[in-house]
Amino acid sequence: MRIVSVSNLKSGDVLAKNIYASDRRVLLSQGVALTSGYIARMVNLGVSKVYIQDKRLEDVTIDEPLTEKTRNAAIQIIEDITDTIPVKKDGLLTLNDDELNRISNKFNSGRFIGVVKDIISELIGKMDIMVHLADDKVAFKEYDMTKDLTLFIKEVID
Repeated sequence: MRIVSVSNLKSGDVLAKNIYASDRRVLLSQGVALTSGYIARMVNLGVSKVYIQDKRLEDVTIDEPLTEKTRNAAIQIIEDITDTIPVKKDGLLTLNDDELNRISNKFNSGRFIGVVKDIISELIGKMDIMVHLADDKVAFKEYDMTKDLTLFIKEVID
């Protein structure tokens, strides 16, 4: 398996890992042979890189820093929190007490704390694979959530 820029994909390349939509649905599954239509759709969605199968590298595996379950839960929480923050027309962020409490409650929820504990636990067990944090095989809307999660992981290990 190897990571390839979407601009370098060819029809017939076979996905080595799933590609997800922003709601964590699988857009394309591992093992799917790519067509020009699939490649064009990935470009339109803002997917920049994917893992493809490569016979020359069959014995190479890439360990992710987080399990898919923890990654999905963390991205969902980041999305929930950012959706709670009101966006004003003029782009300025001013929060009243109710809005501030709503955001604060998201951070103090058992779900948030549980995911943070899961992230830390998984990272402690996988300190040797932190080089793979550049994985961005997700659709455009989720890119920011994935980037936020990556930054959080980097802060935890520093």
